Amino acid sequence: MKQLDTEPVFYTTNKVAKLLGVTARTIQMWADSGLIKVSKTPGGHRRISNEEYKRLSLQINYSENETIEEISKEEPAKSTKFNVLVVEDDPDLLNLYRMQMSEWDFSFELLTAHDGYEGLLLSGINIPNVIITDLIMPSMDGFHMIDLLSSHHYLSDCEIVVVTGLSRQDIEKRFPLPESVTVLSKPIPFETLKNIIKLKMETDSSNDALYGMMQKQVSSTGPQ
Repeated sequence: MKQLDTEPVFYTTNKVAKLLGVTARTIQMWADSGLIKVSKTPGGHRRISNEEYKRLSLQINYSENETIEEISKEEPAKSTKFNVLVVEDDPDLLNLYRMQMSEWDFSFELLTAHDGYEGLLLSGINIPNVIITDLIMPSMDGFHMIDLLSSHHYLSDCEIVVVTGLSRQDIEKRFPLPESVTVLSKPIPFETLKNIIKLKMETDSSNDALYGMMQKQVSSTGPQ
């Protein structure tokens, strides 16, 4: 009698990270923030159920028709695009961001999220160069999202910009933000955002060029 292939009931966090094309550290961040439910073995090892994996894979826009085996064979895409993530719960403001940014004289990949949970999710899949976020949002607010993002080294080069209707005094009372975060007031200052993004693009491009030159020098020198 032919034995039927069955999917495993539980996966390791490393396996789920590989299947979803993210790092194990990202899975840990999602688990800590409640994006994905994780159980533990008697020995303390984290495990993720097959049902929970499927739920998350659908949430990040994998096709319902793709099987786990098909996804596991795919190599995660290495994006060389400059990514800007906008996190804003007001759909009208999100549309305004899209309209204004589409008219700028330079191009980048614009990603949008409606709350901190979606912001965390997208940050783990498409590492953003710049995050623009509101603070007061449902589900997970900008304060909590920034706090979680700041603890992950792979986002250390990401520039975070807050655009909020709160005063600086209100922000300090609620939850002090890291000093590296730029705070701007609403209405949305698009010209300032444009300059911030453009400068970040130029800085990242210069750093990439410098790194490439150093790598060439190391390669040409070779072992002594």
